[in-house]
Amino acid sequence: RHATGYRVRNDWDVWNIWKRLNWGFDSEVTDMALVRCVTEMGMGVDVHGLDYTNAAKRAVFDAIHHSSLGFPRLIGKTADDMHVEVTIGVPKPEAVDKKAVLETLPHGGGHINVVHGGLQVLNEKGDDGWLIANAILVVSIDDGK
Repeated sequence: RHATGYRVRNDWDVWNIWKRLNWGFDSEVTDMALVRCVTEMGMGVDVHGLDYTNAAKRAVFDAIHHSSLGFPRLIGKTADDMHVEVTIGVPKPEAVDKKAVLETLPHGGGHINVVHGGLQVLNEKGDDGWLIANAILVVSIDDGK
C-alpha cells in the first residue's frame, strides 16, 4: 500500500494516486488494480479551418481502429469495463474540446490529457492551414485482484 492508504500494484496506480493528490482527480483513483493491456497510436488531420478538436477526434478514431479488443471477456469483463487514458498532442492544446474527444471512445471510461505537440503549417495568408494531431491511447482493465 502507498503511504496514502491506496493499494499500489504498478506504475499506473502510482500515477493515478499522484494525480489525485496533486490535481484533485477524485474519480481517477479507486481501490482497483488497473493493468495496462493495449497501447495504440493514431494521427488525425484537419486540412481546412484549423479545427483542433476535429483533428484530435480523428487521431483517436485512427488509434481505436488499429485493433479489435476481445481480451476483456477472458477475465469476465466487458468492453465497457475498460479504462482508456488518452493523450493528444496538438500545437494549441487549449483549443481542444476534451469532452468531445472523449465521446469518440466507443466503450469504457476515460481520461484525457492534451499536450503541446502535433504539427501545423499555415497557408500564405496565415488564416488557414494544415493541422496534424497525434494520439496515444492506453487501455487498462481492473484484473479483479
